[in-house]
Amino acid sequence: MSDDLVKRARHNALADMPHHASVELIEALADRIEELEAELHLMKTSGTIEVAVRNPSVMEYMKHWEGRAEAAEAKLAKAVEALEFWQQAQEPDIDEAIELMQTTLAELKGDPDA
Repeated sequence: MSDDLVKRARHNALADMPHHASVELIEALADRIEELEAELHLMKTSGTIEVAVRNPSVMEYMKHWEGRAEAAEAKLAKAVEALEFWQQAQEPDIDEAIELMQTTLAELKGDPDA
């Protein structure tokens, strides 16, 4: 619901408005309520976020989690890469393995010195 519509409704509740202005406001409020109910119904029945993506705050939230998911995938890929390296080593050196594990773990934890 637009802030303008809310402000107009609150103002109307406290002010003497001409009848035609009140009727127009009530019709606008009713139209918006119907739109919101239809969107809510769609969200409940479709199980999708198609309606929610129209809301900028929902989109910002989704971008935040999308970024975190991408970062997690990158960290997982880094860990898998380290494990595969040692899996393929013919004669792994334990000191090198420990150093690689420590470095990889520090990178995964976000250690700036890694």
